[in-house]
Amino acid sequence: MAGRYLYMIIIGLLLLLGWSAGVKIFYVTTGSMKPSIRPGDLVVSVPVRKVSSGDIVSFEQNNGTIVTHRVVGISENTKASYFETKGDNNSNSDPYPVSQSEIRGKVLTVLPFHIFINRHCMSLAYWAMGFLLGVLLGKIPIQKARRV
Repeated sequence: MAGRYLYMIIIGLLLLLGWSAGVKIFYVTTGSMKPSIRPGDLVVSVPVRKVSSGDIVSFEQNNGTIVTHRVVGISENTKASYFETKGDNNSNSDPYPVSQSEIRGKVLTVLPFHIFINRHCMSLAYWAMGFLLGVLLGKIPIQKARRV
């Protein structure tokens, strides 16, 4: 019984540590990066200072959408660096260059969740995770305060 709570505490601490270090997890909805990243996969991005050609980065577009594409070119001037990006499955590069300030992170790893979850059943997956969390929290004994 205590072991289960210990695992929950360890997982929570690891998630908190990753979040405080700037690690971000993004859900992929399109096939622009096939075959390396498929729709339904999760990408784990970490903040970086230096981006090289060939790196896969997650960046934020003007409308707030997060895009994960490969860097295919870099142009630098005295004020900033700009990156030309392209999805592996796309025939052309993205229409606008990406600035360093728009980059949210470099992809560290890809979690192949497309095997388990597709975008049509995401609401069911969220419901199941919430239900499971509720069941686990329901098992925590709550001690009532004594009246004096």
